[in-house]
Amino acid sequence: LFLSADPARSENLQLVLSPGTSPGQPAPRAYVFDNRAEAQRALPATPTWAVRSTATGYTAEARLPWASLGL
Repeated sequence: LFLSADPARSENLQLVLSPGTSPGQPAPRAYVFDNRAEAQRALPATPTWAVRSTATGYTAEARLPWASLGL
């Protein structure tokens, strides 16, 4: 997921979610790549997220405070 207050700018947050379906990595995990301006990096960018298996794959949802994008 790429999140940005202004898509014309390169400042963004990238959330990478993995459901943990690989035998070598069975636990769900998340990574945050923080490409925000230095001043915004003081704001927390920790997502709350969950993932569950379905009959056809998985469903994931994530929440991130709008304040993380300076909104």
